[in-house]
Amino acid sequence: MKSEEIKEIENKIKKTYGYEINLRKFVVIKTGNKERIWITNPKIVELNIEKLRVSSIGLYFGRIDRGKIRLSIEGAMMINPKKNWAEIEDWKNFTRGFDVKCKCHECEENQYVIVKWKDYILGIAKYHNKELENIIPKGRKIKKL
Repeated sequence: MKSEEIKEIENKIKKTYGYEINLRKFVVIKTGNKERIWITNPKIVELNIEKLRVSSIGLYFGRIDRGKIRLSIEGAMMINPKKNWAEIEDWKNFTRGFDVKCKCHECEENQYVIVKWKDYILGIAKYHNKELENIIPKGRKIKKL
């Protein structure tokens, strides 16, 4: 990605979560029509991967969804939010994929918020009507606890 595009993503994170992140220390790649954002170590450009069949490189950081940054679980773990984060008690139901009640910290309605239980970041959810709409991908939900 171009430096301006990376700076735009950094600005979206700062505006949304109040956290300044430096993505320019990584190689940032945007793929597909869903604008998925991947980050990887800069040393990747030194490797000769022409003869390899590579399906993906790096860590899936998130994507741009209707102009908003939607972080992956791992992307959320890289952020130390000052705002737009929610604290939950019912971590079992959240990790199983259910919507849960929360205590929000400067949350904006219909915004993606980082979900915490104690000091653990569990992922991202959409804040709506004082509740978290669970958006954990089906393959990442815990079926039995």
